[in-house]
Amino acid sequence: MLSKILFDPSLIIESIGTIGLLFIALIWIFKPVEKDRWMYGNKPFKMVLLISAFVCCFALSLCLLGELFESDNIVHWSNKEIILEHWWAVISQFTDPGNLPSANGKGRIIAFISAVSGIVCLSGLLVSSVVNYLSRRSQKWKQGMIDYNRCFKDYVVIIGCNEQTANIVKLSLKRKDVKYVLIQTRQDVEKMRMKLDLGLNREEENKLVFYYAERTSQEDIETLRLEKAVEVYILGEDMDTDNEKDHDAYNIDCLELISTYMSNKKIKELRKNKYQLEGKLKCHVNFENQSTFTAFKATHIYRRLDKDLDFLPFNIHEIWAKKILVDNYAIYPKGESGILKIQRYLPIDGKEGINYDSDKRVHVVVVGMNQMGTAFGMQAALLAHYPNFLRDNKLRTTITFIDENAKLEGDYLKGRYASLFDLCRHRTVICEKSKLVYNKDAVDDGFIDPMAKGGRYHHLGENFMDIQWEFIQGNIASDEIKQYLIDLSEDSNKITTIAICFNHPQQSIAAALYLPGKIFRNALQILVYQQNSFDLINKVANGELEWKRYKNMFPFGMIEGSYMDEGYDNTMAKLEHYLYDFIRRHKGEDNVVIINKLREEAKDGTFIARMDNLWEELGIVQKLSNIDLVESIPTKLRSIMGKNYSGYPGEISKIINANDILLQRMAQTEHNRWVTERLTMSFRPVDIEEKREDGKKLKNWNDFLDTTMSADDREREKRLLIEKNRAHIDICSNEKLQIVDRRVLNNDYNVIYFLPTILQCTERVNLERIRNAKGDLAELFGELSYIEDDNNKIHHSYWMGTTPVTDKQWKDVMTQGKVTDIDAENDSKPKVNVTKDEIENFLVVLRKKTGMYFALPSLKEWEFVARKSTKEYLPVVEKKDADKRDDRWKDYLYFCFERRGKGPFPVKSLMKQKNSLGIYDILGNVWEWTRTEVDDNEGCFYFCGGSWRFKSIECDMENGEYWKTFWKSKLKSDDLGFRLIWKYEDPVSEYKGKVNKDIKEDENKLLVRKWLSNNMVEVEGGYFVMGTENHETSPYPNSWIDKSAGDEETPHHFVKISSFKMSSVPVTQALWNAVMNIPLKENTSEHKGADLPQTGVSWRDIVNDFLIKLNEITKESTEGIYRLPTEAEWEYAARGGNSEGWCKELSDIFEGRTNASTVAEKTTKAYQVLAKYPRYQLYSGSDDCEDVAWINDTTTQKVGQKKPNKLGLYDMSGNIWEWCLDYYQINFYQDCVAGVGDIEHQGKGLEYKTKGYIEDPVCCDNSYSAHVFRGGSWLFSEKESRVTSVNYWIDDDSDNDLGFRLVLSNNKIDLDKFQDKR
Repeated sequence: MLSKILFDPSLIIESIGTIGLLFIALIWIFKPVEKDRWMYGNKPFKMVLLISAFVCCFALSLCLLGELFESDNIVHWSNKEIILEHWWAVISQFTDPGNLPSANGKGRIIAFISAVSGIVCLSGLLVSSVVNYLSRRSQKWKQGMIDYNRCFKDYVVIIGCNEQTANIVKLSLKRKDVKYVLIQTRQDVEKMRMKLDLGLNREEENKLVFYYAERTSQEDIETLRLEKAVEVYILGEDMDTDNEKDHDAYNIDCLELISTYMSNKKIKELRKNKYQLEGKLKCHVNFENQSTFTAFKATHIYRRLDKDLDFLPFNIHEIWAKKILVDNYAIYPKGESGILKIQRYLPIDGKEGINYDSDKRVHVVVVGMNQMGTAFGMQAALLAHYPNFLRDNKLRTTITFIDENAKLEGDYLKGRYASLFDLCRHRTVICEKSKLVYNKDAVDDGFIDPMAKGGRYHHLGENFMDIQWEFIQGNIASDEIKQYLIDLSEDSNKITTIAICFNHPQQSIAAALYLPGKIFRNALQILVYQQNSFDLINKVANGELEWKRYKNMFPFGMIEGSYMDEGYDNTMAKLEHYLYDFIRRHKGEDNVVIINKLREEAKDGTFIARMDNLWEELGIVQKLSNIDLVESIPTKLRSIMGKNYSGYPGEISKIINANDILLQRMAQTEHNRWVTERLTMSFRPVDIEEKREDGKKLKNWNDFLDTTMSADDREREKRLLIEKNRAHIDICSNEKLQIVDRRVLNNDYNVIYFLPTILQCTERVNLERIRNAKGDLAELFGELSYIEDDNNKIHHSYWMGTTPVTDKQWKDVMTQGKVTDIDAENDSKPKVNVTKDEIENFLVVLRKKTGMYFALPSLKEWEFVARKSTKEYLPVVEKKDADKRDDRWKDYLYFCFERRGKGPFPVKSLMKQKNSLGIYDILGNVWEWTRTEVDDNEGCFYFCGGSWRFKSIECDMENGEYWKTFWKSKLKSDDLGFRLIWKYEDPVSEYKGKVNKDIKEDENKLLVRKWLSNNMVEVEGGYFVMGTENHETSPYPNSWIDKSAGDEETPHHFVKISSFKMSSVPVTQALWNAVMNIPLKENTSEHKGADLPQTGVSWRDIVNDFLIKLNEITKESTEGIYRLPTEAEWEYAARGGNSEGWCKELSDIFEGRTNASTVAEKTTKAYQVLAKYPRYQLYSGSDDCEDVAWINDTTTQKVGQKKPNKLGLYDMSGNIWEWCLDYYQINFYQDCVAGVGDIEHQGKGLEYKTKGYIEDPVCCDNSYSAHVFRGGSWLFSEKESRVTSVNYWIDDDSDNDLGFRLVLSNNKIDLDKFQDKR
């Protein structure tokens, strides 16, 4: 058959048609998105073409099938002399079903199929039906009404369509794990598709899918099938769209709907098992209003979200403010190729920074109080804190807003940040004809000081805020405001940045271009808000190279490339948080010892896992706070080092270790920054009088001035003020802080002291992240060699690239996503024809992508390596033999006039250069830029080593200095390249132990033993009254009656408890994770944290899994068995055990140490004893629930923060309910007294009658599969937190406020009765 097909043209055509049919079928079934886009997203001609192709291919397939039959059987031909071909016979039946009666024999089968197919394909009715179907589907496609499910997965979901959408689409499609982008919008889909297509290339367009839907509809959210989504972006619609005024509220509603959908267990299983999507679903949420975003930081909405949803909020305006003020650059993709461009900015405190002795101060002017302008001003307030304010409190940073409605907008801003403006100096200025009019009620240059005498917070002393605000109402085009700006910029002690933030790009450009020339000459920089393109501003600035009027005018705010998901995988922020915990764990040890231990720990294979786990404990608010801290580090470095910081943390250590006064000043400056951050998050100082909403008094400012208050009480009252009133005692001056909360002073001190260690460890951790990723950047590190300092010649060690940076390495770094421009011939050659300025941009991108401090070598660093490496392989040539140098070196170096015009050679082509440092091509091939500027030649930098265009004399480092020369940084050449150094001073070996995401099992066992050693408390046995009464019940004392008690808490009865040990706190997630050998992210608790109680586990999970593993770990080191407490043990411990006087007297009575001999006499005497004493405390450790319990809250709290009871047990009331061992039986208390039911079955039926008490009762009756839990929780009220309160639930269920604590006991309880037999 195969040979027949190869030589028969008709069979070849039929085979091609069959293959075509299969291809169309496969596309139709497995590529529905591409099929619809091709059919309905193009001209109708293509739809007709596809239908015609299908009919033709189908007919040809039938022809191939007809080859299996005799043609005469398919269509009987009366003329026997004419031989009818198979394909013609089939086509005859296909086109004319009237030929069907002429078929005979087996040919009738194919004839019937052909005839029916012809009727189906060629019938006018059917054709019209098909056309109608395709027309309706085309309309649905254009309207976004087609719901894809089959063969549609691995997509990013974008909810809402606005100006950011195209950027997110491009960003998403650069990922290797993303095939499509699904956009859900309630706007006109066809218009949105056309709008997006303008900003996307054809390949990107073909991967878009649109759904027309409402983001606040649960039904519409379900159609997204988020179990198949790789990532989600909730952007919302354009702000000018109808019904979009509540944009941010709608986005939050959408987030909560997604959380509800993702909380479904079936959805979770599908996502993990069927679609193989591990980890949390990232959900980025856009807050359009910067004020909403800031207000959000002060809330805990994220705690209500599903634990498998990673909530990542962002505000585009704040992101841009950080690019300018923190990074001092913006990276954005240019064109379809994804080549990255860099827009640079100047630090607002200048390149040299502001130190303690400086008389300079920062002045930021924001023109236009829109979303961008407000975000810029607020971000400046978070960063602009300098130590010279400590010397002279007039050297405040000033933030000025200029707007035609500045008074109204200023009042609005002051209302949003009321706590901040309750402390900061501020003034409002009205621009009138020929003059500026200041506040009438102000006394100091028009500024109002809210902390002056008579103000709400005058008790805090002199104004300690180092930020002041100014609101000028007027037009920037007015002469008065122009003169104001001229005066401001000409003040030599003010470093002025002007940001023009009008919403309309042309208005911003015009306002900037027509500013007076004096402002351009004297101001630090002029920033111009441009949402669409930077080209115009940059062309204007670069076009004035001779005049240089606009050299410091920079554009910002472009939508494309603005959000690149950079803010949440922040290694330095994670390390900062880890450092706090590390210092806490090593409390009392010398700082030098702590540094050495931290550096050593950072080399361990599990370090990254531990750091990430600790980070996961934080909510988004705490994460953002840590990020705010590390974003202030560049400002701190400039204050400490000036412009002399070269990237080596050791240099910082030398300075701060030698100058403790500097360290203290920087610590005080950090406190000022922290205060501003807290105020922007709606915290406020503590008042002279503090009351809760219910009127109950709290500790006030004067109470904290009392030095006799204990440290524990001080911390507890501080937390209560934060929790109930958002009042923070630490919001005060450094001087006051030493009195009211001295312990926190070390926090600010440690931020500065450990800064070099944080910088160094960040480099090390980021290296391992890159190594584990195993991408192009990991290969780049493989091309670095460690250069160890030799006898302190260069004063530090470092890493250097083994070769100049190649074309391929340049493209890997400077391209967003996958590199498509592959040039095998040139990729291994050094990158040339780049200026030093372009190289600096390359380094910016490389640092951003890696988190590692790469730089050009200094002249000294380059020379050190060149001499040391070439000495090993380069033949020595004396000066007298210089004429022989070319010949002797030609096999070792790339140089010589013979090679002119050929260009650089691939790196490492000459293996004769092999040396112990592993450095190649450092002499010859290409000149190499350094970062060293030439003295007395501003803008000129050295480059070294000769090149392929020069002779050997430029490679000779022993005879003359022809090996180095210099040039302007803006010039380039085809023989001038560069190599990298990495400013890490230590050698790097492989991580100790296996690098993985889980903590090692042996380390977990150590953690378990340590936790148990620190937290198990001895509870001495004794007698107590269990339960209570809710009405008068003689002889129970009336003073002990609790009318709020339920019937399940009665009747009271006397109980004897044997000694045992109990954990002082509920089992924490740290212990659970260690026992179960899982990382924190896999913990079932809704609110995660090592020191938070373990929740989300059922009674069965605890008894049949956790306790078995725990006892296996501890069996060799512990006497007894770890188990859940019995209900009687729990209540005995919660009441304080035998620490109460009446407990001790009960022991004397029931142990026969009194004159009472009969049970009746003992009981009577026991009640007489109870009547002498005040009632037991309602809650475990206090009659005031607030002292000991977390109730009516939003989530679980860290254990051990409230007051303990007399046994040292924490959280027995509130925080979480705690499982007990007992099964629940409604009449168990009565059974204990009467000796019936389960008590009788246990053989203890006469115990209470004969002794007057029952010993170690526990309910073993499993006729109802529910178990008791006690103690109340954060979700409930005071009533449920009483020590006698009882609750219960089925044993295979779990909840987010239900956990447990441990008991260690030798008490002979038959635990087999509690093991799961089902």
